[in-house]
Amino acid sequence: MNTIMMQNLKAKILATILLLATGVLLGRAVDLAYQKRQHDLRLKLVEHDLDAFWQKIDRTETPTVIVDGQSVDSQSIEMQRLWGNQEQAEKEHRQEIVKLINEQRRVVNEQTPDVYPLLELEPHPMLEQSARQAFENIAKTKRFEHQDMTALLTRGEPFDTVGENLAAENYVNPVRVVYDWYLSEVHKEVMLGDWSHIGVWSGWIEDLTEKEKGTTDRYVTVAHFGE
Repeated sequence: MNTIMMQNLKAKILATILLLATGVLLGRAVDLAYQKRQHDLRLKLVEHDLDAFWQKIDRTETPTVIVDGQSVDSQSIEMQRLWGNQEQAEKEHRQEIVKLINEQRRVVNEQTPDVYPLLELEPHPMLEQSARQAFENIAKTKRFEHQDMTALLTRGEPFDTVGENLAAENYVNPVRVVYDWYLSEVHKEVMLGDWSHIGVWSGWIEDLTEKEKGTTDRYVTVAHFGE
């Protein structure tokens, strides 16, 4: 085979490889876009049921919440912190965050039984660690901003995709945190996304700077999701 024919053959092979690769990438992009539309439609279909779920819950600043099977005034969680049992107070806040998120996911599954179910989120130590690192970075920089989570995907962690929700309140209230996420379309999509695990960290940060809110003390909650 002469040089010109060889070059033409190589060019055709390269063009075919590029075409196939482009087709795969385009196909994947189209598939992801389709999944996004289907997920948005699903959440729209269950919007009434999720609203009804929240109507049954006290969403005032100091509601009664269920912790370890017992009714607890959420303000008592703050009192525990002030009285010195801060570790237990933080633990109960994070447990309630996970519980409320999973209860919403169950509502979605019950109302759309023909669709692949959302998994109940299991706490994962690596996601808790990354949420804690994000919290500590916010505390260090004093800026309420989303963190770069690409390290979770590049250092051998068992997740293909990750997501983050943040909240900053001037009181300790897990119900308000999750409800505010529900009211935000972006945060709701993350919270009710196709995840399998979760990690939550929280605590008070002094002199936190928020856009349009200035600088003040805030109780910050970081939730990391992974699949």
